[in-house]
Amino acid sequence: QNMLSFSIKIEPSRLLNAGNGVILSGQITKHQLVSFYPGFYTPPPPLHAIINASGETCIKGGEVISGDSIYKISCPTVGGSIDATDYSRPSFPYAVGDIINHPPKGVKPNVFPVDFAWAEVLQASESWRPESRQRLHQYMKHMNQFANGLWYIDPNTFEPIYVSACQDKHPRAGIVMVSLTDIADNQELLMDYRFNRAGPLPPWY
Repeated sequence: QNMLSFSIKIEPSRLLNAGNGVILSGQITKHQLVSFYPGFYTPPPPLHAIINASGETCIKGGEVISGDSIYKISCPTVGGSIDATDYSRPSFPYAVGDIINHPPKGVKPNVFPVDFAWAEVLQASESWRPESRQRLHQYMKHMNQFANGLWYIDPNTFEPIYVSACQDKHPRAGIVMVSLTDIADNQELLMDYRFNRAGPLPPWY
């Protein structure tokens, strides 16, 4: 944190009836990494399960926030989703992406989510000092754990398949928040939730 030109903190939101929000201390330039999104990662189901499924699958169209949980964000690049519901917050001070609010009408968002594969980050860190790589491994383990419980129902055998069955076969995903524009000191971070407009929407959206 001492190496960064900014810090972020959880404070009462500047938005009406929005609870807590994330406030910037310092300044951020456009396209700068701002924070991480902690949560449980659920990989996308295998192709045969998606093709043969009748009804809702784990794929949520193109929206960022899933309609079944306000804290679930899709991972369009890696696949799957990350859900911060009931997730124990890591001690890492920049793991606050799940607290970022949706902007009110007439206000533009100033950050957006970008998903990535942790394996690629770890590979890029091979030249780091051992203690730095170890710290990165700890961040990954505490930031984005694989979800527990049901992954999908096999459409051929009707057998329940659990997420634990895929942990060695699918890369673990993470999400970072990146600034859309320059952000001044003491401003609140805001992200467009991009709810699916075909479904019911909350009155504040």
